Amino acid sequence: MGEKMTEVQLQLNEKQWQRAACYFDAYTHIAISDVPEKFKPYVLPMKEVISDEGRLILKYCWEDVKGRVEDGILLAKGEMLTSEIIRKAYKDTRKVVLFAASVVNIDPLLERHEDMMEQFFLEFWAVSILSVAREWLVGQVETTLAGSDLKQTSVWSPGQSKFELSNQGALFRLLQPETVGITLDRHFRMIPLKSISGTIGIVPAESEITMISCDYCEHAKTCPGYMGQKYADIEGNRRLI
Repeated sequence: MGEKMTEVQLQLNEKQWQRAACYFDAYTHIAISDVPEKFKPYVLPMKEVISDEGRLILKYCWEDVKGRVEDGILLAKGEMLTSEIIRKAYKDTRKVVLFAASVVNIDPLLERHEDMMEQFFLEFWAVSILSVAREWLVGQVETTLAGSDLKQTSVWSPGQSKFELSNQGALFRLLQPETVGITLDRHFRMIPLKSISGTIGIVPAESEITMISCDYCEHAKTCPGYMGQKYADIEGNRRLI
């Protein structure tokens, strides 16, 4: 937990590609084991493009929680994460992990593949491996916390699960993902557009975690990364998580 900033370029292994295929199936309703004939010229070829040429970069840091305010938590340099839902979800947090990840060269790849269907599947493979990158980070945090008196919350991302998008500003000012090619426009949208960001709370091991971001997401019922409780009895979620 002593590291301040970590940058890593991820190369997915076979198991991680299987997870990416689960996400791809959920997002497109196309299983790579049974690709419809009309999509065969695109699905696996575009997977190969992302696998061989895509640059999946993730940057993360650990920040101490300096205090609490009425509508959020106070971090370093006076930065705050402000949201009613974050104030409740992070009520016991001692630290917060901030992260951003992107297929940073997705735009040049899309420019090289001008066919609309090629672009469609390139983008969904990019989104799928970004979901795997988030899972990888959760695993890294779990490994770091092993043997300590701390544990992690679920991932809360600005713009999702009722966590206001404007919190991207504080996240970017502290994390500075511009160093790996991820920027923010004036509307708090990330560039490249195929990018993700988020936060993970670090709480005492005895804390009860009652709020899970997945349960506040509109895609909860079908997401292969679902980790909540509200829909845990749905067969599809039991099969994939």
